[in-house]
This record gives sequence, structure tokens and C-alpha cells, in this order.
Amino acid sequence: MLDQMWEMLKGKRDVIDEARGDCLAMMATGREMFNLVIQTLEMDLDVHVLEKVAAMDKTINAQQQEVRKKLYEHLALSRARDLLQGLQLMIIVVDLECIGDYGKNMAEVVDMLPDKMSFGKYEERYLQIREGTLELFDLTRDALQNRDEQKAREVLRRYDFISKT
Repeated sequence: MLDQMWEMLKGKRDVIDEARGDCLAMMATGREMFNLVIQTLEMDLDVHVLEKVAAMDKTINAQQQEVRKKLYEHLALSRARDLLQGLQLMIIVVDLECIGDYGKNMAEVVDMLPDKMSFGKYEERYLQIREGTLELFDLTRDALQNRDEQKAREVLRRYDFISKT
């Protein structure tokens, strides 16, 4: 702990960038969870999907705790340096943890299905939502990774459409 504090004070460790990287890893896991559940929903049911997704959710939960710990320590020691970015990442990491929970909940529902899901007349709408959601994961990752405000605005615009659909 003292080594971490010393490195932070010397400026050798950019905790904000580390936390952003951890958030990107959480986002990748959330996308993978979503994709796994969707594939299981559309094809033959994988009896182990719930176990896989639950394990991924635990990984996301542990990552969230680690990111929050890093950020709290950094913000406490940095005397408000990077305060805005730290608070933004705190909010993001909580939302990413929720994505893990949603993925696990979706896997639980899929696990209850007796057979492959049929969307009937809603197939096209379902496909729009599925593809739009996967695109949102990618666009959000790019916006966060590159600190791109325009892409972040595009995410919000697309999210609004998908949520209404």
C-alpha cells in the first residue's frame, strides 16, 4: 500500500488511465456476456450459459471493486487533481457493473426457456435491437478509449432510439 502511495505521489502511475483501461475490460466482458446470451437465445440452448455468464458477472463485480478502490485512493491522495475524470469513471464503473447484472438476468431467463426463441412477426425489430446494442458496445468503447465527445453523443442518440424500439 505504501509503495502504491509513493508511486502515486511521484506521478509514475496514472491511476485514471488504469481505471479507464479497467473500465474498457469490463465493457468487453459485458459485451461478451450479451453476445453469449444472444447466441444461446437464437441457436441451440447451451445448458452451461448461465454458469459462464454468472462467472463473467463475478469478474465484472471484482473489477468494479478494484476500480473504485483505485479511484478513491487516487482522489484522496491527489488533492482533487483529476477529480472530474475520477468521478466520471466512478459513474461509468457502476453502470458497467449493472450491465453485468443485466447479462446474468438475461441468462437466467434464457435458461428457463424450453427451446430456441422464436420472434415471429417481431424478428426484424429484434434483429435491429440486437445489432444496435452490439454497435453501442463498440461505439461506447471507442468513445471512452479515445475520450471522444462526438462519439459519446452518438451513443446517447442511438441509445434513445434502441430504448424506444
